[in-house]
Amino acid sequence: MNYASYGNRQEAKDWTGGWVFNRLEDFLAFFQEIAVQNDFAVPRVNVNCDTLADCQGANGFTVYDPRTRKPSRTTRSIRPT
Repeated sequence: MNYASYGNRQEAKDWTGGWVFNRLEDFLAFFQEIAVQNDFAVPRVNVNCDTLADCQGANGFTVYDPRTRKPSRTTRSIRPT
Protein backbone atom coordinates (compact mmCIF):
# COMPACT_ATOMS: atom_id res chain seq x y z
CA MET A 1 0.00 0.00 0.00
CA ASN A 2 1.26 3.47 -0.84
CA TYR A 3 1.43 5.72 2.21
CA ALA A 4 2.96 8.67 0.35
CA SER A 5 -0.09 10.86 1.00
CA TYR A 6 0.50 10.25 4.72
CA GLY A 7 4.14 11.28 4.70
CA ASN A 8 4.98 7.55 4.62
CA ARG A 9 3.67 7.27 8.20
CA GLN A 10 1.44 4.29 8.97
CA GLU A 11 0.05 5.95 12.13
CA ALA A 12 -1.13 8.96 10.09
CA LYS A 13 -3.14 6.62 7.85
CA ASP A 14 -4.64 5.02 10.94
CA TRP A 15 -5.68 8.41 12.34
CA THR A 16 -7.83 9.06 9.28
CA GLY A 17 -9.42 5.64 9.17
CA GLY A 18 -7.80 4.93 5.82
CA TRP A 19 -9.17 8.00 4.02
CA VAL A 20 -6.88 9.25 1.27
CA PHE A 21 -6.35 12.97 0.82
CA ASN A 22 -4.89 14.23 -2.44
CA ARG A 23 -4.97 17.87 -1.34
CA LEU A 24 -3.62 19.38 1.86
CA GLU A 25 -6.80 21.45 2.16
CA ASP A 26 -8.92 18.29 2.34
CA PHE A 27 -6.65 16.74 4.97
CA LEU A 28 -6.82 19.86 7.17
CA ALA A 29 -10.58 20.22 6.72
CA PHE A 30 -11.09 16.60 7.82
CA PHE A 31 -9.34 17.19 11.14
CA GLN A 32 -10.74 20.71 11.60
CA GLU A 33 -14.29 19.37 11.33
CA ILE A 34 -13.51 16.74 13.98
CA ALA A 35 -12.01 19.47 16.19
CA VAL A 36 -15.21 21.55 15.86
CA GLN A 37 -17.38 18.54 16.72
CA ASN A 38 -15.35 18.12 19.92
CA ASP A 39 -15.06 21.84 20.87
CA PHE A 40 -11.27 21.61 20.65
CA ALA A 41 -9.36 24.60 22.04
CA VAL A 42 -5.79 25.37 23.05
CA PRO A 43 -5.86 28.84 24.63
CA ARG A 44 -2.07 29.00 25.06
CA VAL A 45 -1.61 29.04 21.30
CA ASN A 46 -4.89 30.83 20.45
CA VAL A 47 -6.59 27.84 18.80
CA ASN A 48 -10.37 27.80 19.17
CA CYS A 49 -12.64 25.42 17.28
CA ASP A 50 -16.06 26.61 18.43
CA THR A 51 -16.91 27.01 14.74
CA LEU A 52 -15.28 25.78 11.55
CA ALA A 53 -14.45 29.37 10.60
CA ASP A 54 -12.65 29.92 13.92
CA CYS A 55 -10.83 26.60 13.50
CA GLN A 56 -9.67 27.76 10.06
CA GLY A 57 -8.26 31.01 11.47
CA ALA A 58 -11.17 33.47 11.36
CA ASN A 59 -11.89 36.03 14.08
CA GLY A 60 -8.23 36.37 15.04
CA PHE A 61 -7.72 32.73 16.04
CA THR A 62 -4.78 30.58 14.97
CA VAL A 63 -5.52 27.93 12.33
CA TYR A 64 -5.83 24.46 13.82
CA ASP A 65 -3.34 22.21 12.07
CA PRO A 66 -2.88 18.67 13.45
CA ARG A 67 0.65 18.60 12.00
CA THR A 68 1.76 21.40 14.33
CA ARG A 69 3.45 20.30 17.52
CA LYS A 70 1.65 21.52 20.60
CA PRO A 71 3.58 23.15 23.44
CA SER A 72 4.80 20.66 25.99
CA ARG A 73 2.87 20.37 29.23
CA THR A 74 6.09 19.91 31.10
CA THR A 75 8.32 22.75 32.11
CA ARG A 76 11.99 22.67 32.74
CA SER A 77 13.41 24.29 35.77
CA ILE A 78 16.79 25.90 35.67
CA ARG A 79 18.85 24.95 38.64
CA PRO A 80 21.44 27.36 39.94
CA THR A 81 24.99 26.15 39.47
